[in-house]
Amino acid sequence: MIGRLQRLPLRTVWPHEAHDFTVWMEDNIDALDDELGLGIAAVQREQSSGVFSVDLLCETEGGGRVVVENQLEPSDHRHLGQIVTYLAAFDAEAAVWVVANARPEHVQAVAWLNESTAASFYLVKVEAVRIGDSAPAPVFTLVVGPSEGARQIGERKQELDERQRMFKRFWAGVIERDPEAPAGAPHFYWMRTGPHHVPGAVFTHVVLKAASRAELYLNATPEANAELYHRLHSQSAAIEAAFGEPLDWDFDESRRAQRVASHLPIGWGDEERWPELQERLVALMARFRGALLPFLS
Repeated sequence: MIGRLQRLPLRTVWPHEAHDFTVWMEDNIDALDDELGLGIAAVQREQSSGVFSVDLLCETEGGGRVVVENQLEPSDHRHLGQIVTYLAAFDAEAAVWVVANARPEHVQAVAWLNESTAASFYLVKVEAVRIGDSAPAPVFTLVVGPSEGARQIGERKQELDERQRMFKRFWAGVIERDPEAPAGAPHFYWMRTGPHHVPGAVFTHVVLKAASRAELYLNATPEANAELYHRLHSQSAAIEAAFGEPLDWDFDESRRAQRVASHLPIGWGDEERWPELQERLVALMARFRGALLPFLS
């Protein structure tokens, strides 16, 4: 005969979170560790650090600390804050948050913590079950935890954040030198600069890792972009004479936007040369703008 699994209200098995469930967890931490595989070798209950008292402070076989916070209710913001606080207070390498139900916003928050920090965070759902008249049994299910994929995503996000901060620093130096530049430094690889006399025709500084350029970016409708590009290109000899050297006339009929540009052979990759590059970009744009503006009027 095959029995049917019955889920029980958690409070009928552990009426009090601290006095019943946490005490039971101290004696049966292996039931949780079977799901997580942390290698927990020792556990202490209600450990304090100053005004903070964590439900369980564990030690792994490798000597690392793991904090465990129990919540026999749906996850909430208060316990999320507590688990982060306990991890810092006890200098732990991992934090386990055991809940009755995990709200989506807390699943997302724990996933973000795993992407963004060096610590490991586990959000675990606990259930109580039995078959027929058997004794109640716990079921722990990992909802979200650390993974190599999450770490890689976090590292990529950190790289992007660092890249954005780098661009803001670089453009701040250009803004100091370019009277036509906007007030705020952007966090991407290009920055508009004025003046703009024709809608959709924008003078733009562009900086890449090993090269940079001043460009006129034509970004109106495909028809308007093509018309203006060809009108300028028909006067390329006069424009280049005013500029003092040949320009890069970049037209592709399969592309909506078109551009005219002049290039420099250095980029943001050599930070020691930033002041030189910023000066050269501003000087290049002044000549570039001066050569093209009369033909845009």
